[in-house]
Amino acid sequence: METDLFDKYSIHFGALDREGNLAGAVRLVRPSAIGLPMWDACEIFPNELEQLRKISCAEVSRLAISRTYRRRSEDGLYGTDNTKDFENIARNNTDNERRQGPPLVLSLYIAVYQTAKRNGVTHLLAATEKSLQRLFRLYYFPFRPIGPEVDYFGPVTPYIMDLNELDYELERHDPFLIADFLDGLEPEFCQRT
Repeated sequence: METDLFDKYSIHFGALDREGNLAGAVRLVRPSAIGLPMWDACEIFPNELEQLRKISCAEVSRLAISRTYRRRSEDGLYGTDNTKDFENIARNNTDNERRQGPPLVLSLYIAVYQTAKRNGVTHLLAATEKSLQRLFRLYYFPFRPIGPEVDYFGPVTPYIMDLNELDYELERHDPFLIADFLDGLEPEFCQRT
């Protein structure tokens, strides 16, 4: 099992299936004296570094989905590498599928979102590959790059997302999904700041 110095500054999330098996995991790393994992691996544009000093941010890292939840042998780390599959998942869920809850990756991000809101975090950082960003764009996640692509266990780019912008985009484009994000979140954290 992979561990590092950032684990003690992190909140760890896991999603279990009905049999109690770990289906996916992610962590939310709070800033500390040792910084964030991204600082060691990524170059950040100078103007972005200046802005990061003015906001409350945390880094989403170690997103992993069990191989059991990848439908085909060619599916990537998040269950698919096929853009058409992303579009089908994001846009064509039936009402019954929506009632069963959001896809696994989104379930993990909902937990991160709610924890971030409860802890006063206004922005999420993530160093991700293009396939995950394609999925996030289909769900209206307003991640934007803050540095160039680097090789960090594969090609990744550092991104930032303002949680208020996420709220706005979801309210505007997907009322079902914003309802999933707000479900169980205390009213005082549901308001945009």
